[in-house]
Amino acid sequence: MAGLSTGYLVKQLEDYAGRWRDDPTMSPIARRMSDENRLAVADYYAALDLPQQVAFAPVSSAHALYHEGDPARGMKACASCHGADGRTGGLAEPRLAGQTAEYVRAQLVAWKESRRRNDPRDVMGQIARRLSHEEIESLAAHVAALP
Repeated sequence: MAGLSTGYLVKQLEDYAGRWRDDPTMSPIARRMSDENRLAVADYYAALDLPQQVAFAPVSSAHALYHEGDPARGMKACASCHGADGRTGGLAEPRLAGQTAEYVRAQLVAWKESRRRNDPRDVMGQIARRLSHEEIESLAAHVAALP
């Protein structure tokens, strides 16, 4: 969560509290937090330095999906929203640089299986459902290797 924007983190906490995003650990915690607590927690994590990342060898198919998408499958490039370096982020789309492969994989699988549904336009769900499990693995490794 280090380096994600305060606005994005507050939205995620609100989504956990409002049952748009469900997690057995986070949902009950977020429901008990005041708006001020959510903002304070979000500010704290947004101010943390990004952890050092383990370097992975780039997988060419993941690189192409991230930077070019797959027009034949109606998939925009990840970079079109998250930035070529993964550092673009806001309320709707988080920065990806600094995220672990495990976290990215878990989120893509949650979108693919429709367990994560806090995107009113379902942009990530539509993309993730078109990805194979192998593509999810390679994209997660690619994102984790972003500088």
